[in-house]
Order: sequence, then C-alpha cells, then structure tokens
Amino acid sequence: MGSFSILNNISSVNGQLKLNVNNLNLSRTLQRLSSGKRINTGADDAAGLQIADSLRGNVQALNQAMRNAGDGIGFCQIADGALSGITDMLHRMVTLAEEAVSDIISAEGHKALDVEFQEIQAEIGRVVKQTNYNGFNILDCNKKEYGDTLDVFVGDLSAVSYIPINIGCITIIPPITDKLMDEVQSAVIANEKTITPDGHFHFSTQNNNGVEANSSEQLQWAGSDQWSQPAIRIKVETSPGSGVYEYLEYAIWRVSDPFPPSTYRPVLEVATETVYDDDKTWITVFKTDDPALAAKNISLQVIQTVTVVANPDSIGGESYKIEYTVKNTGSVAVDFDFMYHIEINGSFGSFLVDGKPINPQTYTGGNIPDLVEVQTDNLLSNPIITLTGTGGDAPSKVRFGGGRATSTFNDGDSLTASGYKGYSVIWENKTIAAGATSSSFSTYYGVQTLINPAANEGPLKVVSFNMNSAAGLVEIDLLTPDNALRALTHIRAALNEVSIMRGNIGAGMNRLQAAINVLAATSMNTLAAESNIRDANMAEEITNLAKFQILAQTGIAALAQANSNSTSVLSLLSMK
Repeated sequence: MGSFSILNNISSVNGQLKLNVNNLNLSRTLQRLSSGKRINTGADDAAGLQIADSLRGNVQALNQAMRNAGDGIGFCQIADGALSGITDMLHRMVTLAEEAVSDIISAEGHKALDVEFQEIQAEIGRVVKQTNYNGFNILDCNKKEYGDTLDVFVGDLSAVSYIPINIGCITIIPPITDKLMDEVQSAVIANEKTITPDGHFHFSTQNNNGVEANSSEQLQWAGSDQWSQPAIRIKVETSPGSGVYEYLEYAIWRVSDPFPPSTYRPVLEVATETVYDDDKTWITVFKTDDPALAAKNISLQVIQTVTVVANPDSIGGESYKIEYTVKNTGSVAVDFDFMYHIEINGSFGSFLVDGKPINPQTYTGGNIPDLVEVQTDNLLSNPIITLTGTGGDAPSKVRFGGGRATSTFNDGDSLTASGYKGYSVIWENKTIAAGATSSSFSTYYGVQTLINPAANEGPLKVVSFNMNSAAGLVEIDLLTPDNALRALTHIRAALNEVSIMRGNIGAGMNRLQAAINVLAATSMNTLAAESNIRDANMAEEITNLAKFQILAQTGIAALAQANSNSTSVLSLLSMK
C-alpha cells in the first residue's frame, strides 16, 4: 500500500466513500431539521414508524371521541332545556288544578280553568313534537330515531366503548275527532246474536260510538259461517284387537251444505244451546251421538267458549277468544285431533305476517307466527289473528288459504288464494283419559285500533311521560272538583317522571364531561408518546449539522489531496 500506483488511487476511492456517507448523513440531518421529524421515511426507523402511526391514529380517534361526547352534551342540553320548560308548565297545571279542587269555584270557573289547562297540555305536546337536534327528534316516543338509550361512542382504536344515556320520551297524539270516533273500528260486538243457539259465529265490530260496522267491515258476515267449521277427528280401532285404526271426523256445527264438498262429515249434537252472560261470554256444549262410537264405548263432549277480551295496549282494540275443551264422558281413553277453522268476510284481502302477504301457507310448531293481520281496504279497521301465547296447548299447525281448502286436516289438500279467505288451527295427537277433560285449544280473532298521529293535526294530548300512562294527561280535565283532584294525581306522576328524565339526562351529561376530561388527558399523553418516537431532537440535529458540514469540507480537501498524490509520479520521469 505504500508503493506508488496510477491505476488504482485507493486514497481517492476511500475519500469518495467517506464523502458520500457524510453527504447522506448531512442530507438526513437537513431533512430532519426542515421537517422537525426524526422519522420521515420507513428507512429512518421501520418499527418506530409503525408505533408512531398507530399512536397518531389513536390520537385522531380520541379527539373525535371528545367531539362525540361534546355533541352528546349538546343533545342532552337541548332535551334538558325542553324538559325544564315542560316542568314549568306542569307547575302551572298544579296551580290550576289546586284551584279547581275547591268547591267555591263555579261551573263557569271550572271551564275557564280547564281552557288554560288544555292549552298548556297542547303546548307541552308541541314542545315534545318540535324538540330536535339538527332534525333528529329527541323526546317524541312516536318519532325518536334512537333506541331505549342514546349511545354516544367514545372508544378509540384499541377498544369499543359507548356511554348510554337514558333520555326517556313522552307519548303524544292528536285528539280523536268525531270523524275518527265514527270510523275507527275499535271493539267487537257482544250480544245474544254474536253466537247463534247452535254455536255458529257471527263476528262483527263497532266504532268508538258503539255503532256496528257495515257488512264490508265485519269480521265474518252472516253467510260465511256456512263455510266455517270446527271439527274433531277421533282415532278408533276398526275391530277389537286388530291393531288397525281409522279416523272418524265430526263437524262441530251443523251446516246446510255438505262439508267438505265431496265428503259427508257427521255433525255433533248440541247438548246445551249457547248461553250468553253479561261478562261477554258465550258457552255452547256439543256431544257425540254416533252409534259407531257408542259401540266402542267412546262418548265425548266439546265445550265451545267465546269471550271478548281487550288486546294489548300496543295495538288496542278487542278480540274474541275462541276456546275449546274436550271432555271424555266414555269409559275408554280417546286419541284425537282438533281443528278450529273459520272463513273471513270475503271483502277482506290477504293474510299478512310482518306486513307481507303469506297466503296460501302452512306453518308448523315453532314457526307459527304470533300475530297475523288481515289486509283490508279500510285502514281504520284492522282484523288480527293471535295464534301463540293464548294459553292451553300450543297449535301443531296453522293453514292459510282460500275457500274450503283450509277446512280439512290433510296437508295434501290444495291451498288456494282465491275465493273466501280461510284459516284453520290444528292440534294433533291428543289423548284424553276416561272421565278427564283436555287442555284448552285457544286462538284470538278480533280488531286492532291503529291511529296514525300524523293523520290528524290539532291540539296535542299527552298520553304518557316516560311510557307511564298513569302520568298521562289525555283524559284529564278540571271541569269538576273530583276531576281536578284526579288531575293532581296525574300531574304529580308527570312531574316525577320528568324529574327522573332530567336526572338521567344530567347524570349522562356529567358522565360525558368526565369522559371528555379523561379523553383529553389520554390524547395529550398519547401525542407525547408519539412525539418522543417521531419528532427530531433539534439540539442533537443542530450539533450533527455542524459536524457533518465540517466533515464535508475536510472530506473534499482530503479527496483533492488524494487525487493530487498520483501526479508526483511525473516528477520521477522528469529527473535526469
């Protein structure tokens, strides 16, 4: 290495290498100084870049979570402000009701107090209807777009986290006008003509004023009971000890037309004609009177009980509960199937489950729907069939179709959608011991009352506060001292519910604010952690800049000296 060489200037090559490395370091230092970041590319620190980017993303999520919580506080503040105004109005109602309870107030005075009372109720309804967050209704139970709670998302990239706030809601409806009172079919008819002496159904409805529906709105018109038919199918051994069995079918009602069309079905005898009582209950008892059964010591009674019951509050209206029990009056156990079949008024349309037409259709076991609606052109009369949760034995199957196709036990019979709309509910493979009575076989058939609040504008009524109808004001007035006293009870309940709503909202606001404080601290600390990894140490980089600048200058000088060393060879050639 100490010899002269002109082919390979190792000193120059070494100088170039060192100068390139120094220039790369100088360039990286200048980039860090200009950007303020220690990591500008993945080449700077691959692992550090992954950690820093993850932390940076989490900071963004935390910052948005704080904004979410802030928006939630704004939402709650609007709700609380509206409820505060409602509380003030309820306090005024207390004053009016307190005054109206006193006997010294005249009838005209009661009317004057009630006018203001009803106006305040209408204003409460208006406030509930109009209170919104950017068009998002907050308090109206009929219109709110969130679930039981307002869920504010405050999670980040590492966890899913919600803060649920129980806002509560207030149910309001417009008053029912005379027109709606006349048109809405809200109840079923209950009188001596509803069930004939021999047990036939003549189901119909009435409006809010007690006027019976016309034929197009009846649940079952006068002629359709000839098509409707409960029936029992009894399993009997053809001869003693043969082990061969057949089924004998018997209609419960006597009809003028053979049923089904091509096969005569014997009919049970009426043991006790229909008895109607003031509890809206009809009872008819039928009995077997067939020598073929008597010869096998089989004797049965079928008890048909129809009762008017109120539907759940969620749908309103009334239904006929149709219930059958079978009593074994013979000396041997009996195996049987039972079917309740009915033809609906021909003016009605399709059967609906969850709003979708289903006929023709057969459902079995756990697939049987809870509630089936009957489509009708009259939207103020909505027939319904309740199939499950009726007590007694659950049905084995339910068949929907047209005409007499649903009047038999056999699945092989064609179900059609033409003609009358029929359905049958079937209980299979039942056994009843001698002298025993079976479990009940029950369904409901009635009418629901669905009033669309948007269909009728006018002074609004408050049905409930926080789903508590005892706090409702819809049927409250101050026209008498007794009514005023009742009003005080409802207003007290309303104030209690509103206080609960405001308490829940206030607790939610405090929780959201606490979440904001924690999120802010977490965001700051996460940002500091990301800064420690990503940001440049400016003091260190300035020192490096001075170092690399000096090295660049000395490197260039050293490279120039290395390049000049080779020229000394020429001096050897010039010597004499």
